[in-house]
Amino acid sequence: MHTLLQVHNVRKNLLSNSLFIRENKNKRKRGAHMCWIVT
Repeated sequence: MHTLLQVHNVRKNLLSNSLFIRENKNKRKRGAHMCWIVT
């Protein structure tokens, strides 16, 4: 169960990371530096 949970978390992190990068490319023009501090 523990390893299954880890795999799920890794997948979720990869997904949120790709979404984060895509959002950051759009937000960078506006200068959203707070997102980098969160990570």
